[in-house]
Amino acid sequence: FVQLIITGGANPQLLSTELTLSLLVMVVLGGAGSRWGAIIGGVVYVLLDNRLQELSTSPTIADLPAVLRVPLSQPLFVLGTLFILVVYFPPGGITAIGGRVAGRRARRRAGRPSSSLGGGDSRPPGDLRPGGDLRPGGDSRASTG
Repeated sequence: FVQLIITGGANPQLLSTELTLSLLVMVVLGGAGSRWGAIIGGVVYVLLDNRLQELSTSPTIADLPAVLRVPLSQPLFVLGTLFILVVYFPPGGITAIGGRVAGRRARRRAGRPSSSLGGGDSRPPGDLRPGGDLRPGGDSRASTG
């Protein structure tokens, strides 16, 4: 919409595949389910894209071995790798990382140990992973047969 106002008209080139994929990556990087996710993702994407464009032509990258030089000289390759990592590790995007940190801080303030502190069993009751127990709040590692 903003681009339509700036250019003063609409044409098919405005909706290119590259623009559509860039917008998708921005939303997923920031977090599709949050209010600020698309904005944060857009800012991160644009900053990384501009910085990686500069870095790809720098002498530092040119001096690297070919195995590293070729992928690092392609900013879209680096952004694509970042996209895959964000989809795989923090599925909710960058804003989900902030939500997790806030949740851990809230648990610490409430006096409940979090899994990162190593105290207690943070798994939900009924978890069938090794060491889990079907009794509510139970832990088969603590029981003696």
